[in-house]
Amino acid sequence: MAHQIVNATRFKADCATLLSELKHGGSVTITKRGVAVASLDPPLEPKRRSSEGRWAALFPDMPEMNPQDYDMAWDLTF
Repeated sequence: MAHQIVNATRFKADCATLLSELKHGGSVTITKRGVAVASLDPPLEPKRRSSEGRWAALFPDMPEMNPQDYDMAWDLTF
């Protein structure tokens, strides 16, 4: 899909179609009385955060484990 320029009335009528076309690239500029008022572009690829950072944020008091700790004996008594 290439860059499209549409007026506000057409955008209002075809909003769902134009938005779904953004998934395939391109962009849409919306005009009102011939003057550009908005521009829509496809979203950037989100950067994936490592799960390590998320767990550290959720459990700040949990001690960090090293790979050699994985083979330790587990105490299941409470």
